[in-house]
Amino acid sequence: MGSSPSKRGGGCLGRHQGSRGRGEVKLPGSRLRFSREQLQRLNLQLTRLEQHNSHGSGGDFSRERISAAVEVVVERLVQRLVCGAATLDSRFSSKFLATLDGIRDRSKPGQSPRFEYLVRLDVLSSPPVYQDCGTQPTCRVVEGQGSPQGFAKIRLQGEGAEQWAEFINASGFLRRDKIQERYVELLAQAAARAAPPVRPDLVDESRLCGSPGKIVDAGILDQLLRLSPEQQVFYGPADCNQSRFPDPRDFRIAIVEGAPEVRLRIGFLSPTLAGSRAEDVEVKLVIAVGCTGWPQTSDFPARTSLGHIDCLLFQKAAQTGFYLVPGPPHQTVRCDDRTATWQIWVPAAELTLLTHYSASSLPSRILAFLETILQQLRGRTSRQALGGFGLPATRNREFLKVVSRYMLRTLLWFQLERTGCDSAAVLQSWTSDTLALHVLRLLDELIIALKTQRFRSYFFPWCNVMLHSTSGGQHHPEEDYLSDVEILEDFLTCLHEESAVAVVPPEDDDVKRYLISELLETSLIRKWANVLADLAPPATTRSRRLSFGTYTTAGSAQFTPRQLDYITQLFREMLRVRHLTLQNQNSLSWFQGPLQTSSTTIQQEDPVEDLIYLLSAILEQAKELTLGNMSNSPMGTYVGPTGRNRRRASSKNNSCGNLRNNISSGSRLKNNFDASVILLVDSVRRDIDTSNANLSDDSVLVHHVLKWLYRGLDEDKRHLAPVLRPYLNRLFAASHENGWHLEEWRRRLDDQRDEMRVLGTFCRMVTASEASPSEALLDAVAKGWIWAENMLDTAEYLVCSDVTGQPEVSLQLVFTPTDEKVIRHNITLPSAPTEHLQLPESRYSTFSSTKSTYNRRCAAGTLKIKKTTLLRGPSVTLPALLVQQRNNWIAQGLGNVGSVISNPRAPHCRLRDASPMTLLLDARRRYGHQRGVGDIVQALVSLQKFSVLQEVSALLPDDERVQMLDAIQKLSKETRRNVASRRARTSSLHSNNDATATNRPLKNIKKKSQNSDSKLPQIFRPKEDFQPCTLEVKKQAEIELSVRALKQQENIAQREKELTREIDKFKAENTLLGACRAVRWQHAATRHSFLGGASAYNGSLFSDSTPSLPSIRETSLTGRSSLFDLSSYEGKRNNSNVALLQLTEDKQLRLTNPSNASIHPVVYADKPIGKKRDIVTKL
Repeated sequence: MGSSPSKRGGGCLGRHQGSRGRGEVKLPGSRLRFSREQLQRLNLQLTRLEQHNSHGSGGDFSRERISAAVEVVVERLVQRLVCGAATLDSRFSSKFLATLDGIRDRSKPGQSPRFEYLVRLDVLSSPPVYQDCGTQPTCRVVEGQGSPQGFAKIRLQGEGAEQWAEFINASGFLRRDKIQERYVELLAQAAARAAPPVRPDLVDESRLCGSPGKIVDAGILDQLLRLSPEQQVFYGPADCNQSRFPDPRDFRIAIVEGAPEVRLRIGFLSPTLAGSRAEDVEVKLVIAVGCTGWPQTSDFPARTSLGHIDCLLFQKAAQTGFYLVPGPPHQTVRCDDRTATWQIWVPAAELTLLTHYSASSLPSRILAFLETILQQLRGRTSRQALGGFGLPATRNREFLKVVSRYMLRTLLWFQLERTGCDSAAVLQSWTSDTLALHVLRLLDELIIALKTQRFRSYFFPWCNVMLHSTSGGQHHPEEDYLSDVEILEDFLTCLHEESAVAVVPPEDDDVKRYLISELLETSLIRKWANVLADLAPPATTRSRRLSFGTYTTAGSAQFTPRQLDYITQLFREMLRVRHLTLQNQNSLSWFQGPLQTSSTTIQQEDPVEDLIYLLSAILEQAKELTLGNMSNSPMGTYVGPTGRNRRRASSKNNSCGNLRNNISSGSRLKNNFDASVILLVDSVRRDIDTSNANLSDDSVLVHHVLKWLYRGLDEDKRHLAPVLRPYLNRLFAASHENGWHLEEWRRRLDDQRDEMRVLGTFCRMVTASEASPSEALLDAVAKGWIWAENMLDTAEYLVCSDVTGQPEVSLQLVFTPTDEKVIRHNITLPSAPTEHLQLPESRYSTFSSTKSTYNRRCAAGTLKIKKTTLLRGPSVTLPALLVQQRNNWIAQGLGNVGSVISNPRAPHCRLRDASPMTLLLDARRRYGHQRGVGDIVQALVSLQKFSVLQEVSALLPDDERVQMLDAIQKLSKETRRNVASRRARTSSLHSNNDATATNRPLKNIKKKSQNSDSKLPQIFRPKEDFQPCTLEVKKQAEIELSVRALKQQENIAQREKELTREIDKFKAENTLLGACRAVRWQHAATRHSFLGGASAYNGSLFSDSTPSLPSIRETSLTGRSSLFDLSSYEGKRNNSNVALLQLTEDKQLRLTNPSNASIHPVVYADKPIGKKRDIVTKL
């Protein structure tokens, strides 16, 4: 019951028979066929279901308030229990409480909150919360060595490891079962004894989590840990010191130890809260050990091509680290030591993938529908509870037992990855009219996965999701899988029957809104595709006529600077992931850096070697994507429509023979590809132009990489061309489209980086007592920083909400600059503003008088930075307006009118979700509507395609169309005015430079003419003291002058060298060459630690999948030598492990040592010899 690795998901993914365009669709798992009319009816049916969910509980706001009160009470109770357990045993302390759902998924209308928290053990986790935290043991993650994929072991070493001696087994590994048992004991003691802390102000916030602002999701936690604690600030409780944590003795708490989480069943004894819920609340606490880097056994994101439309997103997701949770492998999976084996979780990477899309986007809507179906089929909701909308009732009275939310997410991620390879059609295949099509296909793939009990994990190729991600974390028998298959098939059958007879009223308002939103989105995507087609370069054959030289590089010459910039960003992110993966090697010691030896220093500092490393990594990935499945393709993993395996028993021998043929042919193709790559790499090393190029420039380096890839494609049309041609075509198409979104991607990160920098300055000033919080806050508000405005809005919200009824309500700011140091400041506002405090020009009524009397010039230590663009004004840009109108119409078509109605939220939830660190870090996420890395409207505005926007606006109603056209016209005029002023400034600058250049020689000529008219000066020469200038005196003066000039030149050259080294060292950290060199040095040090000496680097992005061996294998680009490559022997001349064939006197062949054989270097007559480098360099 294992899982087979598949590049497209376990077994069935990508093999179903698709629909004919947008027509009918055939589902192979359930053997059903949906027509085009049925798909349209299902789209409208799902739309009405979403409309009902958006209204919540039918407008019952009292129930919403009670649900919010329950959420606050439960979450604060969890905070007290977690803090109490850490108070009893400081080894289990956690500064933050991380949620597994995003911050925007916590308060969705119509959904009950989920209480799933990740308790990070800060003492064992990395990076540490404080850099100078004293003695802390070092955790070394060991993958493999008897552990299945997706699991690892922890070995403690260093100072402080003896404190965990009771949890370490005889092999030196940390036991997960002992850790979890101890934590359950601590939770039981904290619940029974009502252990401190009693109030939030008694909590040591430097180590524990008592404030609502420190409850963050796993993705934000990863970014918080990268910031300095001196630059962090959080919101305290709403009523400050007057509040108390809920008493655990007022609840019915049952603690159930499970795997990997600890379950708390909380019952309410209060009459108000007990009557609001018919069942207890379930809370899941997962203790985890955080780790930096990325798992070595994971094939994500290396399995995706650089030409994938979401490749940049995947590279970013792989830089968020991972966690080790106490989850054991399945009973049927082989594992040497189950008690010491921890499961690998990547919640931050998963949230990065989920938050890339907004709630109104198609992927998020698909996932929401699947979760709604799951809740109904689990028996937690019914059609009557849903108001009779949407989902039909099944005939089967049983409920799902195996299917989990994580299975649905995995199916969706694979479908997004599979359809993202073709950049031209990916946007059109994910429009609103394909909603029902994607939902049906995912349900059908789930049926097939349940039948085979096999579906690979999204991050680990040999980890079976159907076994390790089941509902409740339990191990289910085979009967439960078959029961879930019957329930899902019955549900699809009912859905098919109801969609065949359902009648949609043509005059329905929801139908009209839905059709308008669908037409608006489809028209926008079609117009964008036409714009991209117009911007595409001409055919390659047209450029070949203009190319010169033996090898044509017309393909690389067609890449625009914008595309090169996008590919540079891709390469940089790829190298960062590679660097993080190498940091997590299964080594016997920690690596401090590359070994500086005389034989490797020159090669490590050679920029050509960095180019070769990058080139070999791309070639290796292209080979794996094209030829990797030929020898590793899983057999017998697909289940056909009849529910049986495609491979028949009678054809077993033929299948085995075909498998051997596929493996042999795949190995032969790989060997031929490797031989061609070795020749290509040798040509790169011997090329003079590449050696003399300025590879420190990112654009030059990327241009040379592409040039050599296209040269290999043209040079070897038999072995390299079939692999590189589709790979480079996808890369060109993806860079051509995503290159227009790269500016928006960077601007989103840069804007929030500036906000974080100023917020960090605010924190340092307040903690150092250089300025009061109120003065610094008002100064930041006056300079237009968003975090300051949000902080002031939150303070006013506490006044308006009247939380405690006190005369004054304070917003508490919590600072934790160092360990065991907590600073609390209160920003107090009057609860009833007076008349003389109100000024009409300010919307901050309670702070108007203070702001008017505040003198920013005389204030000491105020913020020196002013934001260039003030966002407080009422001006609305066209992209924001278009996006707002589009989302509004999509929301109206979906029935999301409930979002307009104010949703009552408790102050605890507001302080938790509106904390300044949480808002700024969450703003870095995209939350886009379409596929890709940017927004189409933003790209059209940057291209100044206002005519396209006008055509799209014609689909809006009359009133909104007039408003949109006016905004487009104003923006067009402003853009033309800015362009004209920019051109005027440029032309005036050029004219001034030309005038200066022409006037300079005239002035010189005038001065010379005046000097020529003047009388020559008379020279006084005394007769007695005069000494004639002899030849020896002239020679001595010339020698002294030359020596002085030589010394001066040497000093200047030495200073220039030192300055150049400092500048290069400073620039190397942010350049592509520096990132590539860091990875090479680290890999060289890793190989030296394993092999006992310096060796060639590994150009592969893919780690070795052997579980018991570290990833130190020689790749095909360096470790194997081809028989057709004569120059490869030169690098092995001094290697005693290589044997050569020698012809003896009696004409027999024997093996001989290379040191005894005379090997002559190969000299190519048609290639010039470089001056900077040798011809032959060791591989």
